[in-house]
Amino acid sequence: MSVKLVLAAFAGIATMVVGVPLPNETYPLATVPGTTPFNKVEPLQQRVAFIDANNMAVSWNTYASLPDSEATVHYGLDPLNLDQVAYSNQTTFETSRTFSHHAVLSGLQPKTLYHYRVAHTNCYACNTLPTYTFTTPRSPADTEPYSIAVVADMGLMGPDGLTTVAGTGAAGTLLPNETNTVQSLAQNLDAFEHIIHIGDLAYADYFIKESVGGYFGADNEIVNQTQVVERYEELNEEFYDQITPLTSSKAYMVAVGNHESNCDNGGVTDKTHNISYTASYCMPGQTNFTAYAEHWNMPGTPGAAKNFWYSYDDGMVHYIILDFETDFGQGIYGPDEVGGTGKQMSGSRGKVNEQIDWLKADLAKVDRTKTPWVLAFGHRPYYVSIADARCTQCQEAFEPVLNAGGVDLVMTGHDHVYSRSTAVYNNTADPAGYNDPKYPVYITNGLGGHYDGMDDMDATLPANIEFGIEHVYGWSRLYFANATHMRQDFVASRNSSVLDSFWLYKSRGGNTSPVTTTSKGNNGNGHGSHTSTSSSHHSTPTHKQNGQNGQGQNGQN
Repeated sequence: MSVKLVLAAFAGIATMVVGVPLPNETYPLATVPGTTPFNKVEPLQQRVAFIDANNMAVSWNTYASLPDSEATVHYGLDPLNLDQVAYSNQTTFETSRTFSHHAVLSGLQPKTLYHYRVAHTNCYACNTLPTYTFTTPRSPADTEPYSIAVVADMGLMGPDGLTTVAGTGAAGTLLPNETNTVQSLAQNLDAFEHIIHIGDLAYADYFIKESVGGYFGADNEIVNQTQVVERYEELNEEFYDQITPLTSSKAYMVAVGNHESNCDNGGVTDKTHNISYTASYCMPGQTNFTAYAEHWNMPGTPGAAKNFWYSYDDGMVHYIILDFETDFGQGIYGPDEVGGTGKQMSGSRGKVNEQIDWLKADLAKVDRTKTPWVLAFGHRPYYVSIADARCTQCQEAFEPVLNAGGVDLVMTGHDHVYSRSTAVYNNTADPAGYNDPKYPVYITNGLGGHYDGMDDMDATLPANIEFGIEHVYGWSRLYFANATHMRQDFVASRNSSVLDSFWLYKSRGGNTSPVTTTSKGNNGNGHGSHTSTSSSHHSTPTHKQNGQNGQGQNGQN
């Protein structure tokens, strides 16, 4: 049995199909995460995504090209009788060492468990490959309660990742026996139904920074562009290998972040050798979000913007994924990246105003009698516990549209802290707090974890920020109880404890039943706590500075 299959089976997400594995010398073992497999057509990095209640996307990668007619997904209700087949289309780019295959599985029933296996024509040992499962989303108007997981700024980190140490001056070294965020999510697979990753995936672009910082040792100093290309691709592959226990069984929905832009986000200076690296050092195929665009298959409109802005429904929730990196609309900062400077060697993904016009149209189509909850997700925050880190461009472009569209909650990442705002619009708090507010609530959780560690919050929280956590890796769990009540929990990755929790109540013109609302800031460093009900104004919690593990790196988010 392969290493990958052992790991998958241990996680409880793979089912072995009847068949006896061939000896190692006849059929090589599957690849170890982060390495190149002997079998170049072995399917790796399986990942599923929602299209709608009747269609699911399945993607995977191989180290050799396969004709679309040969790269297939077999699926069905019975793991021993996968009686349906979907064919894929293959994509790649100039510097990629792998080929991405994307298939759409159709004819599915809502809220149903399916089994699937990725294979290829003439596969002489396909019965040794794992069979995974996924569950389709609920139909709109399905009122069954459920939870999802939300993470941002998560890369290679911890015992299963690139390093157990953080970059120079950054908070966030994992302690012995602490689990990282990937491990925590894997341990809690039954606690949520799908995952949203709000930008900054893998941090492969940090290879240059880590090399200059001496992490890889003297033998791994940057020599030439070829080395940068290879290491960048290797780190991306390693990350996608490591999250396969998540992506292979749970729909993994993604948003773009700044670290998907190119192979050298932000630029790095090697003071020892007096060399300045910029985005111009990146090879073709490693700029303009290419790896992100090629790797994923989200439900967006086909074209350059497909994985950058889109929406989907799951039961009583309408989810909107936005691009807070580019396409801000005319009259804001132009259709280029944040700030419009061109320094990230990226550009627009659509026509001028295309994303903003799409967002307005999408919100206008939502039937709140079927999907009462509307949530938006984008990488950069504009209400956050670090005042000088606000993305004012994002606020100017998106806040009026989201507020006018009645969005209930906006979630972001980018800054490596956790913060929870009151309901707010145009920097003015809604006096209702979390009790039937007319403005959105903003959650920033950029504590997924990676080499550059975590940031420090302001000693005094900025206006309209109710609560914050720093120096604790974690993810968010959203629980939708019914049409009027939802809860957000901050889950600490190290032990899966909940450090903050609050309920948001919306009357929807009817239900006024209160619900107990508890917010906990107990991370062992006195962040404060309070309890109230959703039928009264939410009180302001006590906040205390954590002050643990040194300084953050606000400028390298």
